[in-house]
Amino acid sequence: MTIYYPPIEGFFNVPIKNHYGSFGVKRKYSHHCGVDLYAPVGTPVYAIESGTVVEIEWFTGPETQTDWWLPTRCVSIEGDTGVIVYGEINKIDNVLVGFKVSQGCRLGSVQRVLRHDKGKPTSMLHIQLLEHGMIDNDIPSWTHGMDKPKGLLDPTQMLIQCQLGILSDNINTNKENLK
Repeated sequence: MTIYYPPIEGFFNVPIKNHYGSFGVKRKYSHHCGVDLYAPVGTPVYAIESGTVVEIEWFTGPETQTDWWLPTRCVSIEGDTGVIVYGEINKIDNVLVGFKVSQGCRLGSVQRVLRHDKGKPTSMLHIQLLEHGMIDNDIPSWTHGMDKPKGLLDPTQMLIQCQLGILSDNINTNKENLK
């Protein structure tokens, strides 16, 4: 089993099934192409696995014709699992396309993405998983009535494994403290 590094510090909930942050959930105009991990603005974002930075782009905001969202970036890293897209972040300066990053390397921080507070979290880390050789710009919108785009994978199980790693680390620490 692959050991994944948690993309954000501390315990986080992985939205599943019909939660509006889960993979494939039907939203107003399309299906959600990733999983949203809700976290406060400024929360550090880390590489889940080692790999090569293959893309750094605008992810939301006017630069992507999504004016209803605030401007955020994405960093895409190709590793053993595929291409992991870390979206809705502010990348740090020393993360550049072509660089090799190690598992646990800091990539940036969570940014506020929702312009208006509608009673839902306004800042999150958006995680997408793509087949090897793909980048975020290769994936078309997953509109209603359409099949899931080729090359788009569900990152839910990978993120649950990240959670289980956190839980097992906490259990082991607690066992050591009881001795």
